[in-house]
Amino acid sequence: MDLKVFQIGEDIIIRSKLAWPEGLEFRLFDITGQLLVTHYPKGGVNISKVSCANMTPGAYIVKLNYNNHHLNKKIFIYN
Repeated sequence: MDLKVFQIGEDIIIRSKLAWPEGLEFRLFDITGQLLVTHYPKGGVNISKVSCANMTPGAYIVKLNYNNHHLNKKIFIYN
């Protein structure tokens, strides 16, 4: 699954080339490993967003999981 995760304004965008199936799990952690957000994007689309408006600028860890496929990325939030 080719997924890209990035920030635009006050939102974290999750995007892929193809529509993803129902059941994708997006989890956002701070750098200490504390879970901040769990989001289940709608299946059948290829873009979703999560607000990061109230988050402190800094590094975060994004974990995307689907059917035992995992993608971990670091993202830097600028507010």
